[in-house]
Amino acid sequence: MDVPKMIVPMILDRILADLTDYCHDQVDAADPLWVSKLKIGRWQEDPVTRVNHIAILGGDSADPDMVDGLTSLRATEYRSGFYIPTREVGGTEMWYRRGIVEIGMFFTQKGYDEDYARSISYALLGRVERRMPRIRVADLRDDSEEHGVKVFMIGNTMFQSGGPPASYIWRAKVKWQCLTERSE
Repeated sequence: MDVPKMIVPMILDRILADLTDYCHDQVDAADPLWVSKLKIGRWQEDPVTRVNHIAILGGDSADPDMVDGLTSLRATEYRSGFYIPTREVGGTEMWYRRGIVEIGMFFTQKGYDEDYARSISYALLGRVERRMPRIRVADLRDDSEEHGVKVFMIGNTMFQSGGPPASYIWRAKVKWQCLTERSE
């Protein structure tokens, strides 16, 4: 039985495919920025065996206010730099579909000192940030006639855990929103 297509899983699949190419396929496995595994959904594997890993999710369980909605919803919190009308005559609606990319960097087996681990972590965060707005979604159209327009990166967080002498762990979260258009 065919399941109807919905734009959010299509966007998640596109982000996964693009980041897999950019952070895994195009990077040598010996490079400290190489991401060993990327997936859609919560990270549930042993992080120590996957030094750098990425989980891509719709929504954010840690921020229940970051929801999908019309472009007017939370417009001041997640500003994209320009005004987009919510509705147009004839039934078109502009939506933001929102989610996160979680990056885990578990250097516990690598022996990196704190400064080097921090440098690698921020370099990988910068790589994901640089790529997100370049992910093409304009060709995506679901079975309800909603189509992708543009992906925006709207924020990030990074924090450190682990510790001396060489068991540093860094976790980052990139918040994104994807502008979509729905028509009647």
